[in-house]
Amino acid sequence: MMKRFLVKVMLFATAVLGFVVCVNLIGDPANLFVFKYEENLANELLSGNNVSNIANFDERQLQRHYIEGLETAPDYAVLGSSRTLMIRDDFLTNSSLRNHSVSGASLEDLIGIFQLYRETGKLPDHLLIGIDPWVFNERNGQIRWKSIADAYWRFHGKSEAEEVVERTLFDLQQLISVSYFQSSLWTLLTNRNKGIQVTDTETNDGKTRLWDGSMVYGSHVRERQPLEVNRLAHNYIQGGVYSLDHFDSISETLWKEFSEWIEVVLAHQIEVAFVMVPYHPKVSQHLAQDYPVVAEVEKRVRSFAQQHQIPISGSFDARNLGFDNTAFYDAMHCRPFAVRQLAEPLLNPYLLLNTSG
Repeated sequence: MMKRFLVKVMLFATAVLGFVVCVNLIGDPANLFVFKYEENLANELLSGNNVSNIANFDERQLQRHYIEGLETAPDYAVLGSSRTLMIRDDFLTNSSLRNHSVSGASLEDLIGIFQLYRETGKLPDHLLIGIDPWVFNERNGQIRWKSIADAYWRFHGKSEAEEVVERTLFDLQQLISVSYFQSSLWTLLTNRNKGIQVTDTETNDGKTRLWDGSMVYGSHVRERQPLEVNRLAHNYIQGGVYSLDHFDSISETLWKEFSEWIEVVLAHQIEVAFVMVPYHPKVSQHLAQDYPVVAEVEKRVRSFAQQHQIPISGSFDARNLGFDNTAFYDAMHCRPFAVRQLAEPLLNPYLLLNTSG
């Protein structure tokens, strides 16, 4: 009886796992298993087109194809998280810019994307790096960098075998992931259209990737009213703050890796600048009280920048910059005018003022 029961349990578990895998393959909300989705998207951007109606996709693979497809090196390249995705080419005068920011960027992402540039031999003259506090948190929970783990490991001189294993494990995790299954099922039930749409306009109903790699939010975000933004900020701090859980001290391992990476960048005669995008004032107050390490990160990054004569703009604390609720879309993303205020002086050095608070 027990043996028969165990067989039934195993068959049931196999059937459930098979169902999860099938739904994840077919629904695939991040387009992890869709052949050439990111390559096609990159080709449109490289052709000078803006693209809307884009589903979730592998942002890291988009950067791989975009960088590999560049014909010439841009004057400026932007590395960072979604908090720097709105830095645009038109912030500059008489120079070119490409934005390679990815959601939830970790140090591995920054290094991996830089390595992709390095391998093309078309390094930019300037690198604008968005610094987020979780970059120095060993327990930030970020794993999406594994999509470009090959580039990250090559920067560190690791073997091809390690690259393949890292990427394979990442794909397998998503294939059997319950959370990915939930997103995949929702995608199937809502019959979402995955076809990308080339557009001449920058503002559309959905998110739009501009030809330079930057992003314009959809209308539901752009049109948020102040009360809604304030509510989002309030809700944001009710649980653990994004990627800052268990962040009690700066990881010396990550700090050492960051420092050594910047040294390599500078050795390539690339001019570096740092920008720190603030959190909403309500969140800033919460971080000051419950996550004092965030202020420590800012202080240490400023000291490092001063030692290496690296220009720096912004602050994690909106109150240091005089930014109020109207400068934000939500708890951690600024509106375009605020992002421009922080980035423009770094991109046009003659405008460089005291934007550090």
